[in-house]
Amino acid sequence: MAQRFFSSALTAAATIGIVALEPHTASAQSVDRLRDVLTQIIEKKIDPEREPDWSGLREIVARSVREDPTSDIAVLAQRAAATVKVEISQPVSSLDTAASLGIEPRPRFQIEGLHYVVAVEGSLDGGAWRTVGWADYPDGGCGTVITKLFSRVELRPGLHRLDLRANFFLADPRDRHHTSFETPCGFLTPDGTPQYGQPLADFSGLKVLFQESRAAE
Repeated sequence: MAQRFFSSALTAAATIGIVALEPHTASAQSVDRLRDVLTQIIEKKIDPEREPDWSGLREIVARSVREDPTSDIAVLAQRAAATVKVEISQPVSSLDTAASLGIEPRPRFQIEGLHYVVAVEGSLDGGAWRTVGWADYPDGGCGTVITKLFSRVELRPGLHRLDLRANFFLADPRDRHHTSFETPCGFLTPDGTPQYGQPLADFSGLKVLFQESRAAE
């Protein structure tokens, strides 16, 4: 319960009054509107900044996450904020000058304490899905060259298609845990040889609020 003090010089001695302020709660209509916007952000990738009432809705998000990050609306907001950007450099390349895969966590909007880990998977030419990189917000992401992800046999000369998807692990912001990686990008064994699609990461200490798989952006 918040309290505010004020003074009034009604007599020679100052008197002190105490006013009890009721906790501010969002209306059911505002929460429903926020839920609708957050759902559209996740499903349709709309830009929330284009919504005329986004400023007020963000205040509800901040308060909800601060009071209880495990509540339905707080988890939905953190899911909507969490995104990862995957870029491929040099779409036309050779084995000697291979294309590189860049992975960067890039939230759509800021939430205090937001923490999520993303494992990005790739399927080359319709083959099996394998992990090709990771990102940990706010710590950063991992970039590596394609030849460390797939063998020379798989990358034979010609046109290739790489499909990508991202597995999101939303962490409880009250339980900060830094994911540990045995190597900077996690794709090399101790003797330096590639270990295709098997990043050496430890997620065991992560307290996960929500897990989902989405198409990478």
